[in-house]
Amino acid sequence: MPTLKECKMPKIDLDYKAVSRYWGARIIGADIGYPSEMYRAVFIRLVDKALYEYIMARNAVLAQIERKDISHPLTTFIGGTPFYHVVIGNHLETCINATKRALDILHRMKRDRRIPFFIDRTFRKEVERFFEEVKEMRNILEHIDEEISKGTIKKGQAYLPAINEDATEVEIGDQKLDLISLAKVISKLHEFALELASYEAPGAEKWLFPKFIHPKEKK
Repeated sequence: MPTLKECKMPKIDLDYKAVSRYWGARIIGADIGYPSEMYRAVFIRLVDKALYEYIMARNAVLAQIERKDISHPLTTFIGGTPFYHVVIGNHLETCINATKRALDILHRMKRDRRIPFFIDRTFRKEVERFFEEVKEMRNILEHIDEEISKGTIKKGQAYLPAINEDATEVEIGDQKLDLISLAKVISKLHEFALELASYEAPGAEKWLFPKFIHPKEKK
């Protein structure tokens, strides 16, 4: 495990949970029909989850650098110093999994003709170009037992999610994922999720200025 020397993982502030905005909109009557409402709810939950796990991973990185005890249930002490590498890896694994699933749903919403709106093409391209890297990392994390059994992971390679010394990259086996790019994708997905959460909420047209969502013409 490399010694963490600094944290270059971008800070992302969770100013407002998309899921809170979603349930607020639902309570006052927002409903975009079947199956759009299902897509919307699952997507928003996953994006909030990905963002939360990213923040928790970054907090653990900072705690490791500062050698600060954050009383995490998985904290290990080595020579009296807290060791958070497992905690960091766990949060990043969950973050990557949730991000990949959110991107899957975004792709399905884009292709499903029953969705009552178009998703901005520039936004889609910006986040989808990172999909393959997220998918490859998620797959090796999910199927690590198979990779070990097949001998894919060589001696000397990381077999647990390992973060580099400046916290810009996580790797396992021969797969690496840039954490700065991951942060940008999660931020964009969360921005879209906030807009999606309020879509068709009664009165939202007075304050919501759509950036990512373009309603289809009703026939």
